[in-house]
Amino acid sequence: MKKTFTCSICTLLLVLFLSFSSLFGGIGVEPTVIEISIAPGGKAKGIFTVVNDGDESVQVVVQRENWPRKKEAMDVGSWLQIKPQEFTLGPKEIKKVRYKIRVPENAKGELMSMVFFATTAPSMGTLSIRTRFGVALYVAVKGTEILEGKILDLKVEKLKPGEEMEKLHFMVLVENIGNVHVRPRGKVVVEDGEGKKLDEVEIQYGWPVFPEDRHLYDGYWETEQILPGIYRAKAIFNYGDIYSGLEGQFDKEIVFEVTGRGELFTRGKDND
Repeated sequence: MKKTFTCSICTLLLVLFLSFSSLFGGIGVEPTVIEISIAPGGKAKGIFTVVNDGDESVQVVVQRENWPRKKEAMDVGSWLQIKPQEFTLGPKEIKKVRYKIRVPENAKGELMSMVFFATTAPSMGTLSIRTRFGVALYVAVKGTEILEGKILDLKVEKLKPGEEMEKLHFMVLVENIGNVHVRPRGKVVVEDGEGKKLDEVEIQYGWPVFPEDRHLYDGYWETEQILPGIYRAKAIFNYGDIYSGLEGQFDKEIVFEVTGRGELFTRGKDND
């Protein structure tokens, strides 16, 4: 019975180790990103799970830092508490680190922080940082969010043909002019010159766009043959899966021509 129980514990630890999306310097932290929404004056709490995947004990220090991208940000110490902030983690040991968030009444838009989990080593009688792993923490202030984005540019190029398929590369430059970060989810609808829909191209998803910032997203259309003619491409984006109940989208179109020699030229652009 004791042997079975021990094996079950070992199996559980192995599953936990494998489920951590990031292991850095012998430690892993889950979750690696936190995105929540809290009303002004509201509170929330949660847990970081830290695991030592190494064969030696490590000293871990938790460090809160203001978000480097956000201008005139509220000091993280005024809204985020973490306990414990320092602890020893034995080989294969798992530790729960609790955090509490209290959104100030006058907060607007979004609170952002990087929470670092640093392992330390003795150095000349003091502790020096050996490795450091960061977790991004985003707190949207409910009721004050401004979701507003635009597509600054939409380009298309024809890649060199492969062995079987031809490929078009769509490049969409998205700007965030709101006050919270977004992870836009988008597609490009491809039509022929008569308006007949040919395909939908999924655009890469996941990379955030921060307020007053922009990001270039890519998508690829593969088809057996791209016939000469006029085409229309329309990029359609929404604000992603973060903000439930807050909907909206933005788009942009271009018209391009593929010649009989297989060359591609953009003929004109229609703004959103």
